[in-house]
Amino acid sequence: MKPSEILLELDRLGVVISINGDKLDLADPNKRITSEFLTLLKANKQELISELADDARKAEKAFHTNERNYFSLSNSQLLIYNQQSNHSNTSMYNMPQLVKVDKKWTFTQLNQAIKSLQRNQRILRSSIIYSEGEPLIRINENVIGLEKIFINTRNLREKLEKLVIPFDLGKALFKSVFIETDEDNYLFVDFHHLIADAQSIHILSIQLFELLNGKENDVSFDFFDFSIQEQRAKSNSHKSGSVFYPVSFPHDFSKPQLDSSASEIIQFTIANNISKLSEYSRQNKVTVASALFAILGLLVNRISSQEQISMGYVMSLRTKKVLEKIIGPLVKTVAISMDFSASETFNNILQNITKACADQLLNANDISSTSGCQIVFNFLGKGSTPGNGRLLDINKGSAKFDMVWHFGIVDNHLHLSLEYREKFFEKKTITLYASYFSKILEQLLECHDNSSFNPILPVIQ
Repeated sequence: MKPSEILLELDRLGVVISINGDKLDLADPNKRITSEFLTLLKANKQELISELADDARKAEKAFHTNERNYFSLSNSQLLIYNQQSNHSNTSMYNMPQLVKVDKKWTFTQLNQAIKSLQRNQRILRSSIIYSEGEPLIRINENVIGLEKIFINTRNLREKLEKLVIPFDLGKALFKSVFIETDEDNYLFVDFHHLIADAQSIHILSIQLFELLNGKENDVSFDFFDFSIQEQRAKSNSHKSGSVFYPVSFPHDFSKPQLDSSASEIIQFTIANNISKLSEYSRQNKVTVASALFAILGLLVNRISSQEQISMGYVMSLRTKKVLEKIIGPLVKTVAISMDFSASETFNNILQNITKACADQLLNANDISSTSGCQIVFNFLGKGSTPGNGRLLDINKGSAKFDMVWHFGIVDNHLHLSLEYREKFFEKKTITLYASYFSKILEQLLECHDNSSFNPILPVIQ
């Protein structure tokens, strides 16, 4: 095998390889390296060191100025950067969070923990710089500690909204504020989407709690290490050749010509017990996410009367154990198409979705735009209640799409947080769509033959 092929195989196995002087360090958390492969590595040690050094030079743009590191944007960052360029001077790509803090944790303790997080996760101290017109990520040397403010409880919500302001990409893309009130203490954090995804927020909260309890974070592999590996695999990628079918989706109101990004969020419990759904997915050899996505596609088919449909699918790139502790935008939204013509059974649709998702994971470097998607599906998995990141349940936000269906599973319950453009839909319409989704799911789980599944819904006006 060529050195480049060996490195790609290690990447596929979830093994992290790095240079340590004249040696190679391997992190194999899943114990997947065989003795034969280890012999191959030893025989090609010098060639691998040369290949890794060359990759690192390419990925880092081969320059360091004033001891500051610069990296090319990852594929997901490049997509986000291009999209946010159309919405400059808005907070559409802010990811604000608010957490009530136990009063046993002092400002000093929280400040030290936040600074440690920034030292461990370099992306938390990054900003954008330009070289010959090309955006690059700069890692800043200095960490930025907590701000500290006092807010009267009766003005808390109003003051919090004023904290969410558009980021200057040339400055810090992460900020944190310790908020004292006359009743409780809070920690407010805000990220630009360029440096975090929804899972990153969960990771940050876990690592912050560990630091507060005296446990150091073990982050030997961070987002920029992932980005270097991604750059290595770029030459083996290809653009998706799938056909895109925009949805002619009915709206309650005419689409306004001016800014229409203001959003509302409504939360629902779709199912109180997902055991049947999990069993259904196992029997059909699909994921729970694929089943939910197919149901949403069927609902859109009924509402729009379109047979061919394309919707956005938020896909996690955290497919390896080594990526589970990384803060960064390790997601991409891809367009997945479905055919609901009479010749297609629901089982075929399920299998096609599964294959399309697998193809996208294998081709993680495809950065095709999803700007034509009006409807997006996002499955957060187990342990995540969608919508909990909103500031004190303030539902106002900025929508990047007409409708986003966020699903999560907590305590065996399936939750839905449905975000929609408030100038396009009435609340009662969104509530109706969620109830129709529940009806389709319920009928699917009672159906014994996917080939003949044809849900019965009330007439949709």
